[in-house]
Amino acid sequence: MSKAYTILLLQVSLSLTFGAATAALADSSTSSLREKVAHAKWSEIDTELAHGNSTMPGPEAIIRSVLYDSGGFCADRELENVILAAEMFSAIAAHWRLTYPRSAFQRSWRECCSGQNPEGFAEQTSTQALPPAYAALDRSLEALAKHITTKCDGIPIIVFNPLSWTRTDAVCVESPFSQEKTAVKITDPDGRTCAARNIGDLLYFTARDVPGIGYKVFRANRADKPPASGIRAAGTTIENQFFSVYVDKELGVVRRIHDKRAGRDVMPNGAASALLRVVGSDGGGEDLVGNTEVVLVDTGPARATISFDHEYGDSQFNEELTLYDDVPRIDLHITADWRQASGAALKAAFQTKLIDPKVTFELPFGVAGGPASAKPYPALNWIDLNAGRYGVGLVADAGCGYEIDGSTVRAVLIGYRESGGQSVREFTLSLFPHNGDWRRAGLIGQGLQLGRPLIARLAASHAGSLPRSQSFVSVSSPAVIATALKQEENDTGTILRLRETRGEPCETLIRVRFPAQYYIETDALENPIGKKGPLAAGRFTVKFAPNEVRTFKLLRR
Repeated sequence: MSKAYTILLLQVSLSLTFGAATAALADSSTSSLREKVAHAKWSEIDTELAHGNSTMPGPEAIIRSVLYDSGGFCADRELENVILAAEMFSAIAAHWRLTYPRSAFQRSWRECCSGQNPEGFAEQTSTQALPPAYAALDRSLEALAKHITTKCDGIPIIVFNPLSWTRTDAVCVESPFSQEKTAVKITDPDGRTCAARNIGDLLYFTARDVPGIGYKVFRANRADKPPASGIRAAGTTIENQFFSVYVDKELGVVRRIHDKRAGRDVMPNGAASALLRVVGSDGGGEDLVGNTEVVLVDTGPARATISFDHEYGDSQFNEELTLYDDVPRIDLHITADWRQASGAALKAAFQTKLIDPKVTFELPFGVAGGPASAKPYPALNWIDLNAGRYGVGLVADAGCGYEIDGSTVRAVLIGYRESGGQSVREFTLSLFPHNGDWRRAGLIGQGLQLGRPLIARLAASHAGSLPRSQSFVSVSSPAVIATALKQEENDTGTILRLRETRGEPCETLIRVRFPAQYYIETDALENPIGKKGPLAAGRFTVKFAPNEVRTFKLLRR
C-alpha cells in the first residue's frame, strides 16, 4: 500500500471502509491530501505510530486517547456496523425493486463520522441515528425475504450473513414457541439438525454454514427431545466441542481454560482470567475477587452460561461467561454499573501460559506487532499474544486499549477521562485460543464477526424466486474480504470494496448473484480508474498486492 493511500485511510480513520461515508469526504480535495502526504513525517507502524508516538496530526490524537477515552473512541461502533449491514442488504434488495435510501444513509454517516473527531469523540453518541439505521436494515431484509423460497414443514427462520465468508455462529431470534417448555429441533436445507434453546420469548441455536453476503433458511419444529449437542455443564464448569472452562465459585474468576483441539491448558496453574480491576489515576488498583455469587444460568443444549457478580464501592459488575454449541470461542459479557469518581479506570485481565510471547494487533487496514512490551496498544478489533505455534487472541465489541504484562493481556473497558459520574456500560470480549499465528486463526474475520453477528428473522412459509440458501457476492480467497457493498453515491451502480487482509499477494474470484453485466474499477471516491469489463457468468478475477484495498462498480449495462 502506498504512503499516499495509507495517509488517506488514516486521516479518515474507519470512515472510508464504511459505505456511504465516502460522501462525507466530498469536501476533501485530492490536492489537499497530496499536500498532507508530502509534509507528513512517517514512522514505523510497529513502533511509533502503533503506540501513539507518531508526529502525524490526525491519527496521533486518536491513538493517544484510546486508553483514556476507550468507550468514547468507539461510541459509534454499533452504528457503523448497523449502517454497513443496512447498506449491503439495501443495495442487494434494490435489484428486487426496493428503493435505496441513499440520503438517509448519508445523514447517518455524517452523524457517525462527527463522533470520530479526535478533539471531541469521548462524549459523542449515536443513539438518535440508530433507530433509522435499524429500520433501513429491517426493510431491506423484509424485501428480500419476500423473494426467498421458505416453504417447509415447520417454522421458517432466515439467517442473513452481513460478512463475505461462510460462517457458523450462534443466533437469537424471536421464538415461534414463546413461553413453551418444549424441546426444539432446527433443520437446515440439507437436512442437518441441531439443538435449540427456547427461553421465554427468544430462541437460541447455532446456524451452520451461512453463505457470505447471503442467507440460509432453517426450519424450527417442536421435538420430544433435542438433537445431540456438544454443550456440557456441571457445577461451575462449562464446555463445548472446543473448550472446557472452570470458574472459581469462591473468587468469581476463571481458573482453568482447556483447549481440546490443542490438548493443552491456556492458563498456568493458579492464574486468574476474566479478572476485573479498578485502577486509580496514580496507577494503584484493586482486583475484584471474592464476595461473589457464581450461578450456572444456562445448561444447554444451544449454549452454557455462568454468571458472577462483583462490587467496588458503589459500583456493581456482572460477568456472564458463555460457550456456544460448535462455536470455537469463549464470550465474556460484562455489565458495569459504574459510579466511580473521575480518574479511575476499569480493566479486564486474561492470563495465559505463553512464554515470551509476541504481540500482534489490528490497525485500520493493517496489523502491527513485535515483542510484547508494557506500552499501550490501541487495537481496532483484536489483539493476539503468540509464542510461535500457539496463541491467544482477544476481541472486543467496542474500541479498547490494551496493556501487556508478560503473558497477561488487559483490555481497558472504561478509560480514565470518561470515568466520572454514573452510567451503565456493557461490553463483550471474546477469547480465541488457537494453533498457529493470527492469519491461521482468522482473527481479522473474528474481530468483525463480533460486531456484525448473523441476523435471524422469522418468515412466512411461501415459494419464491430465490433458493433456500445463496450468496449474493462470494469471494474465493480467504485472505480477501468485502468491506462495503452499497449503491454508488451519484448513480445506481453497485459499489463493492475489497481488502487483502493477510499481508500477502493473492488472486481471488468474485462471483455476483444479482443483475449485473459489467464491472469497472474506481478510486475510493467512486471515480472510474480502470476499463469496463464484462462479468462472464457473473464472475471476474482480481489480483491483490499485500494489504491492498480495491473498489469496483458493478453495472447492469
